[in-house]
Amino acid sequence: MTRNIVFFAFLVVSGIQAFSQAKYLVYFTDKNNSAYSIGSPEAFLGAKSIARRQKQHIPIKVYDLPVNASYVDSLKKIGVSIWYTSRWFNAAYIGVADTATSNSVIKSLGFVKRLQMLKPLADGETTSPRKSKRASALRYDIESSDYGGSLNQVSQLCADEMHKEGYKGEGMTIAVFDGGFSSANQVYFFDSLFLQRKVLGTFDFVNKKTDVFAYSSHGTNVLSIMAGYAKGKLVGTGYKADYYLFRTEDGGSEYPVEEANWLVAAEKADSLGVDIISSSLGYTIFDDASLNNTYKDRDGKKPISSQAATFAARVGMICVVSAGNDGRSKSDPYIASPGDADSILTVGSVDKEQRYSEFSSYGPTVDGRIKPEIVAQGTATTIGTPDGNITTGNGTSYSTPLIAGMVAGLWQSMPELTNMEIINLMKRSGTQLASPDQKTGYGIPCFFRARLLALGKTAFVYNDANIIPNPFSNDNLMLVMNQIDTGQTYRLEMYDAGGNTIFKQQIENAQIANELQISAGSLSPGLYFLRITSSKSSKVLRMMKI
Repeated sequence: MTRNIVFFAFLVVSGIQAFSQAKYLVYFTDKNNSAYSIGSPEAFLGAKSIARRQKQHIPIKVYDLPVNASYVDSLKKIGVSIWYTSRWFNAAYIGVADTATSNSVIKSLGFVKRLQMLKPLADGETTSPRKSKRASALRYDIESSDYGGSLNQVSQLCADEMHKEGYKGEGMTIAVFDGGFSSANQVYFFDSLFLQRKVLGTFDFVNKKTDVFAYSSHGTNVLSIMAGYAKGKLVGTGYKADYYLFRTEDGGSEYPVEEANWLVAAEKADSLGVDIISSSLGYTIFDDASLNNTYKDRDGKKPISSQAATFAARVGMICVVSAGNDGRSKSDPYIASPGDADSILTVGSVDKEQRYSEFSSYGPTVDGRIKPEIVAQGTATTIGTPDGNITTGNGTSYSTPLIAGMVAGLWQSMPELTNMEIINLMKRSGTQLASPDQKTGYGIPCFFRARLLALGKTAFVYNDANIIPNPFSNDNLMLVMNQIDTGQTYRLEMYDAGGNTIFKQQIENAQIANELQISAGSLSPGLYFLRITSSKSSKVLRMMKI
């Protein structure tokens, strides 16, 4: 059978498809005499986009309005190729074949504020995407044994328990920005994704066409980590979310034009009502060194992609982006753009033992903010490949989609929250909340810690106490505290996954090993949290009844 995908078209105001062009952003001076109004957003934003703003009490503003059509028409009349326009930047993304002549004419136009170089004259791409017609069996609900090699990377985030609670991303929409999704419409671990019509649309912003299923295996690897499902081998963190697949990256070169692609893709995601952007891309060094995003530029305000990510946050989306893989660099080990943007989630990497991955780029930003905010497993991450294999790979490219899928499940579980409230919960649920640093930020977030925090429960995590055995069945439970305060009284409270109190106990003159006065056999299988409080500290331990 043929997999049906909704391909959407963009309004392209110039029919010119020449690829041997220099690319620029032309910034306009104003949006005067616009044909659109803030009071009628349905003319330029989709219903889901408007609903997202309304739910979060985000007003429509001037930067949401499309650019002035007369300015675009004037550029067309002088022979400029219009690739896209940007509402947020009030700009046109153009191509010109004769840079010297065209630029002087463009700059003379009264409505032009400035030009920004994106890419010099160069040949276009010639790679042809592969077509696909494939029929496969539909996959159904998850079992505990389904995770295979992906179990650790998922369970680090408590996302396996998130799935068991019924939160797998349903109703949430994720836009994935990458360099291509080679054979993603063919491989079996995306069967349910396509057959359930969870891919809502695709677009290649590099070549202005709809087919994205070629060019790069990277996007396929990334997508598998959040959207893949292969029984007993791989389960993505958000495998029942809806997806848009956007190609923004040109693998043949490295120029700011790719940041402009990121910008227009983010605007399209906004208009389509996307909730989460997942981008395992970063921009620091370009083929023309004069265009580089140097460390001093990475303040969240200068790079095009960073500005775009900030706008995305303003309109209610959550951007989940990679920190970068330059942690070992002696000259520039710092986070890449758009990871320097404020009000987003920048993701670093740890290994399966929760240790910092040496390749993971780190902060601070040039203006002193903690980056990355959070981390997930990016060392030996289980991924799917375009040839249908399940293997492992390394990089913050792989820790990022783990977080994006978790965010989808967390937001699904609490749809009344705003994007910034979800981001705050992700940070506060991290294993390093008490002592965040510039390599792993607030640590590894946990779905249930975030849920407890949302319910007003304290959920700090320490490494100086354990429950034995854990997981447990009908055992007598022992609380082992490696560090205790002599003479202190400890108060114990156990909560289930919904934040309900199961039991309370007080320990006078605590020992290293302390028996819990609860009948483990009376508990239903599932996840529990034990809160340990004294006059000096508060700790929460995760417990599993099997």
